[in-house]
Amino acid sequence: MRIAPRTVLLALLVVFGVVVLVHLFLDSNSPTLGDIFTWHFALALLIGFVTVGYAWNLRCPSCRASQVFRGLSITDIRWPGKRCYRCGVELHQKYVNGKPGAA
Repeated sequence: MRIAPRTVLLALLVVFGVVVLVHLFLDSNSPTLGDIFTWHFALALLIGFVTVGYAWNLRCPSCRASQVFRGLSITDIRWPGKRCYRCGVELHQKYVNGKPGAA
């Protein structure tokens, strides 16, 4: 059983939000303000890059259409559905050369 891509993206966004809140809490309590590259900042930055990278690479297994960043405009960012918006196949299934397969 595979986990749906939108569930993974939601989990990454929740983890990113928690880490950002931890960073804001720890940064406001630090005696030396101005230390930008602390461990919690680096962790939030790393999880942010992983989340954007996952969303960038989330594609349909059949037609390879991007599911989150659908164009170059900021208004072309969409939440992925259960099916591809272009060809209609389910995103959590494994496809080989455009056909359902196990390999």
